[in-house]
Amino acid sequence: MNIWGNTPTGWIDPRDPTNGDPSGAQSQSPPNGDPSGANLEIVMLKVPIRPVLISAVIEQKKEALVAKKAGGSARRKHVELLKSWLMDTGCGHDLVGKRDLKNVLVKLSNAISPLTFNTANGKTRATEQAPLFCSELKENIKPYVLESTPPVLSVGKRCMEMGYSFVWLADQDPYFVCPDGTIVEFEVKDNIPYLRAGAKRCAPKPGPNKQSVPCAAAVGDLADSEPVIKDTGDPSGAHDDGLTSGDELVDVRPKKDLSAEANSLEHRISHRFKNPHCDSCNRSTMKNKKSHRGAFADKHEPECWGALVTGDHLDSKRKNMLGFCGEKEAFTILDTFSGLRHIYPTKTKDSVDTALSIQHFKGDREIRVFYSDNSGEINKACKDKGLLRDGSLPGVPKTNAMAERNNQTIVTKTVACLLEAGLPPCYWSFAGPCWCILFNTDCTYGESPWFKTHGSEFKGLRLPLGCKVTYKPATTKLELGKWDEPSRVGVFAGYRLQSGYSWHDEYLVWDLDDFIEADLSKMATHVHQKNNRPHITKRCSLFQDTLSFPLKAEYERLNTTLEGKKESLQRHSDQGEHPLDPPPPFDENIASGGGLPPPAPDGGPSGADSDVVVLEPIVAKSDDKYPPVSIGQAGDKDIFRGAKGDLVKLDKNGRPYPVREDGFRRLTTTRPVGMEPEAWDMMRGYNRRGRNAAPKDVPPASVPLAGVRQGGVPPLPASLRASMA
Repeated sequence: MNIWGNTPTGWIDPRDPTNGDPSGAQSQSPPNGDPSGANLEIVMLKVPIRPVLISAVIEQKKEALVAKKAGGSARRKHVELLKSWLMDTGCGHDLVGKRDLKNVLVKLSNAISPLTFNTANGKTRATEQAPLFCSELKENIKPYVLESTPPVLSVGKRCMEMGYSFVWLADQDPYFVCPDGTIVEFEVKDNIPYLRAGAKRCAPKPGPNKQSVPCAAAVGDLADSEPVIKDTGDPSGAHDDGLTSGDELVDVRPKKDLSAEANSLEHRISHRFKNPHCDSCNRSTMKNKKSHRGAFADKHEPECWGALVTGDHLDSKRKNMLGFCGEKEAFTILDTFSGLRHIYPTKTKDSVDTALSIQHFKGDREIRVFYSDNSGEINKACKDKGLLRDGSLPGVPKTNAMAERNNQTIVTKTVACLLEAGLPPCYWSFAGPCWCILFNTDCTYGESPWFKTHGSEFKGLRLPLGCKVTYKPATTKLELGKWDEPSRVGVFAGYRLQSGYSWHDEYLVWDLDDFIEADLSKMATHVHQKNNRPHITKRCSLFQDTLSFPLKAEYERLNTTLEGKKESLQRHSDQGEHPLDPPPPFDENIASGGGLPPPAPDGGPSGADSDVVVLEPIVAKSDDKYPPVSIGQAGDKDIFRGAKGDLVKLDKNGRPYPVREDGFRRLTTTRPVGMEPEAWDMMRGYNRRGRNAAPKDVPPASVPLAGVRQGGVPPLPASLRASMA
């Protein structure tokens, strides 16, 4: 029985009597001829067996399978999978992208010399190379692997280091003259040369021994009929027909000594040309150091969240720019690694509000460096939070360009959101944060800033400001009846964020009924609005799955039509109850102490009805012992005659308040004039201190006499009292 099956290579079947000895193996029988060892022979192999690990065998099988799938060789892989190479004269290294190697089963190797390439998307560091083979050039290449790049072969590297020659004649295809003399032509597409792998046109061809290269013609090569122009040396230039000889292009003037010229009279008269040795020229033309685009990013390359954060303040200088809660300032912040940005409306820009904004933005994450201008509030806030701060150059906004650009982006996009929603500028304290959240959660162009910050994409609805939504109102703000529907129609106001720039499924929504009497004109301010506290809800959806802005039509009517502008102007008029009446005439009594203007000659205001009652003004008398309030100062204890003829005093802020003749504040009381308040309280039996006043000193209780019954204790017997006596 043949237990071997097919005999392995190098072995001899001991049971085969006809076996030869082609491999030179010798067989020997046991010398003792023991029948128990019949048919057993010792086989001597020409090639001895080496110990092989099972893991090594498995690895060899995997490599064989990879080679079979990829075509068997590096050359086969190149021909099938990398169809074209771009011949680049502007790159000194061969490149290949990971996208082209996606289906190539090639083992990448670590680059001996990692390089950093300046690409259109910024700096990219290459640390790996791919071993490939180019059959047209008969060359093993190891291009650097980048994230995104076309396959590139460097022309300069081959011409300067590898013995190639690159030729591109007019109206012809370029080609390589290889070191072995063969010629490899390239295909030109859109004026770019390509090496097409496997193309017949790009296959190497034997080159001729002579190469013809066009060059400028010499004088001896010209035909006899062509005239030769000779230089006559005429300095006047009358015979050169406007041509300039080569000798005139050479500057034969001696070089000037700039150090001596700086002190010459000719230079010091006008300082026409700047002289580096002239102190006046250097001091008068001194400029800031030139900065180029991307200089800040070259020096600061964040590698993780919080490695570099920048921030700045925004100021709403106009009164109608105040937010709903009186927010006059805003603090913008940006993480340069993730692109996460936000705006925090604040009432002031002091260090407390700034520190709270930074803490809300970072949460429990770490900020390594905070970059900003030299604002004292930001500096103190970073100091309180223990943050390392780098400052920009004072007076040069370019050195704080990232924060300034962040401010500009947030402001412009916030205005766009307000216009789209149909809301006046005073709603910026809601529009700014809403736009920032929508920007941070946008994953259209890859991973969003929200994903780079939290590790997962935003799970809520992304709705624009002012859109019409359906929501479940808060029970603390709106009481619904038993048979009322639990949902309401409202206007989307944004998102409610928690510390650490996290979101807990909470939306901000205004009820649509809140805008019945709301002012949507651009002249509106926060004092005219009552929507400073929107509903906070977790149930919100787009109304009927249709995007619409219910306030847009009314907003456009009030701000883009003549009738709407007139209505807004009349609503915000500050000219009083009779805006069409002429101003009252000048009166000395009014100017000196106040009082009401005198009535009109007809006994009432112009155009008024006859039944209007006109109040007689209280005019200050010339012999009044109280001076006018106009001459008083803040904190004066004197009594003045007010603008309406009453007696007033001025508090520490300079604001008048009514008083009586005795100098006490005029209140509703029955106390006679001139009586002190304490005396009046004593007469009424009123304790001004109240119940919290300290109790009066009470004398200690006297010792009770003997025999007096104390608290129900029976008296002592008479015999006992006698014995005690």
